[in-house]
Amino acid sequence: MKPACTVALLALPFLASAWPARTERDGAPAQRSPTHPAELFPVPAAGLHVRGADDPKPSRPRQVLDEFSRCVGVTLHVESEADRLLGVQDALGLNRTLDVPPEEVWSFVEGFVSSLGLAFEFEHQDAPRVLRVLARSGVEGRELADHALLVDEADLGEWSRHPAWLLTLPLRLERARASDVDGDLRPVWSGLDPQRTEDVGEHLLLIVAFGDALARLARLARVCDVQAPIDR
Repeated sequence: MKPACTVALLALPFLASAWPARTERDGAPAQRSPTHPAELFPVPAAGLHVRGADDPKPSRPRQVLDEFSRCVGVTLHVESEADRLLGVQDALGLNRTLDVPPEEVWSFVEGFVSSLGLAFEFEHQDAPRVLRVLARSGVEGRELADHALLVDEADLGEWSRHPAWLLTLPLRLERARASDVDGDLRPVWSGLDPQRTEDVGEHLLLIVAFGDALARLARLARVCDVQAPIDR
C-alpha cells in the first residue's frame, strides 16, 4: 500500500459523507453531505422560447443565458474566459425555433453551455441565488475542480441530466484495489481536465466528472471491480 493511503484508510468510515467537495464563497462550512439534484434545480414556472434560424432574429448564446437567468431566478456571474468563449459563438446553430418546457429548461441550457466548453457552479446558493459560469479549462477549470459537488451514487441517473456541473463521487469497491481501477480508467478521462479519478484508500475511489459522464465512469469502475480477483 502506498504511504499516502494509510491516513485515508483510517478515515474510511466518514470519507463518503464528509468529503469537503465545495466551500461556500460567503464563508459557510464546506459541504458535508451529498447534494441531491432536486435541492438545486426547482422546476421554473415557465419554459424558454429559443429562436432558431427560421426566425429573422435567431437567439444568441448570451440571450439564451439571460432568458434562462430570468426563468429560473438566478443571477449569472460570467467569468472572463467564459465570457470570451461566449463571444466567439455567435449563434446556437438551431435550424428551427424551440419552445423548451419548464421541466427541461435546466437540462437544455446545460447541454448547450457544455457544448461551448463552459460549466456552472453556485457562487451563492441561497437567495439571492448567484450562478457562476466558468470555462472548463485553464484557471477557471482548476477552480471548478476545487468546488465539485459531492454526490451520492443513488442519484447518478438524475445527475446525468446536468452536464454543466462538476461532481465528486466517493466509490467504495468490493474486490479491486482503487489504485488498479484508477489506472484502468485513466485512459478514459485523460485529457478531459478537470475530470479525473483518484485512489484515496485501498478500496475507495474518488471520481470527479461532469454530470453526463459520471454515471458512465462509475459503471466502468463497477465492471472493473466485479472482474477483479478476490483480494485476500
